[in-house]
Amino acid sequence: MLASASIETNSNCKAAYKAVLSLRLNLAHTILNKESKANPNNVVVDCIRTYAYFMEYAISSKKEAFDNFEYFLDKSIDKLEDEDENNPYRLYYISDLYIESAFANAMESNFITAAFDYRKAYNAVYDNYELYPNFILNKKSLGVMNIGVGSVPKSYTWILNLLNLSGDINTGYKQLEDMLNLSIDNSDYNYLFVETLMMYSFTQGSYTNASSRSELLDKIYSDSIYVNKYKDNQFFMFSKSSFHSHSNNNEKLIESLSLVQEEYTSNQYKLYYLDYMYGEALLHKLDINSLKYYDRYINSFTGTNYIRACLQKSAWINLVTKGEKYYQPYMQQIIDKGTDLVDADKLALKEAESGIVPNAYLLKSRMLFDGGYYIKADSIISLANTNGKIITFKDKLEYTYRRGRIYDEWGKFDKAELYYKKCIKEAKDYPYFYAAKSALELGYYYENIGNTAQAKKMYELILDLDFDEYQNSITQKAKSGLSRLE
Repeated sequence: MLASASIETNSNCKAAYKAVLSLRLNLAHTILNKESKANPNNVVVDCIRTYAYFMEYAISSKKEAFDNFEYFLDKSIDKLEDEDENNPYRLYYISDLYIESAFANAMESNFITAAFDYRKAYNAVYDNYELYPNFILNKKSLGVMNIGVGSVPKSYTWILNLLNLSGDINTGYKQLEDMLNLSIDNSDYNYLFVETLMMYSFTQGSYTNASSRSELLDKIYSDSIYVNKYKDNQFFMFSKSSFHSHSNNNEKLIESLSLVQEEYTSNQYKLYYLDYMYGEALLHKLDINSLKYYDRYINSFTGTNYIRACLQKSAWINLVTKGEKYYQPYMQQIIDKGTDLVDADKLALKEAESGIVPNAYLLKSRMLFDGGYYIKADSIISLANTNGKIITFKDKLEYTYRRGRIYDEWGKFDKAELYYKKCIKEAKDYPYFYAAKSALELGYYYENIGNTAQAKKMYELILDLDFDEYQNSITQKAKSGLSRLE
């Protein structure tokens, strides 16, 4: 019985937490050592140290970091479980620790352990809410739970039933928004600002209506005070970059990634995904310099996710700028490298195994569209069609889908609707994502104009379609749409 233990989230602990969220992990450990000497019974020290090792593992996939994480995880939970049950921070920290463990074990492919750890976190969050409904930090915990459970793909809903878990993405989004507003300038909660911002931005970009804009995020990311204050924070700049990427504002995306380069290159702890994002941003301009960032990711990241995607995108930029013979060497590496846990890697492997070279004209148009360069994208795809470059059945389906997307973003929805409906009719029985994504865009449009019945019809159609490209992402967004309309 650790009767003398205490839970004190004091100024040292908050400073260490901020350091972790800045990936200044050495500084975080230094502050925690200082606090440990001054207050040796403060269990929060071990909780934040666990978080530091979790972050190190999350960005690097290094086994040593995972082992350190597990050691301090067990140590922290043992201390917290023996602590005074009348302290709301007890279950708050327990839930955070189990969430970290769930994510870490999922990355290790320990999916059964991850599922049960998530259930423990879920139970701790809702027990804490029942005991302390006015405890402010419950907003963050409840938000994470609702989003995590609410976004589970349809093929895994049986796990939710087995573990008796339920959640709603939109409720979680609102809870995180409330927590973000509290953390912006409130000295008591500001140490949670970057963490909450990152989670809120991810949710806004991944699950909300595509046409929706967050005024709160617009305000934060356009305010020079916030940008200058956090330009050396890799997680802040990742969130800002993701926001601009979701908005198809490629120039602001490149600007954001440029700002953080000095910190990224000098800090031994790197959010390597920033290199993948930079490669994507330059790819969307058809800039061959994207290879620099894809190569740096492949050669520096010690994990396996997005390795295949980097090779695929490197092949693409070579295909559209140099020709097919420069495409093949990268594609040939995909089968023997990386894994296929994320959608981008699954699609890269599928392309490599098919042996089919993408249509360079459609690929150019797609890249430019994804960067928000709609006039150029339209010009290329129109010219390709006029010159008879759209030949195969799959290319014709993609052509129909991409014309719809271009007209949609141009605000010419009457034309976009025709192409989307044509795409659904022609592609719905094939494993490509074109029909599902067309239905999703139609669902968004109908939802925005108040045609609830048609919006529901489109979202429900997605859940009935059998497709294997971007399946998790698209079905999650469809589920979120149905939830909004209930």
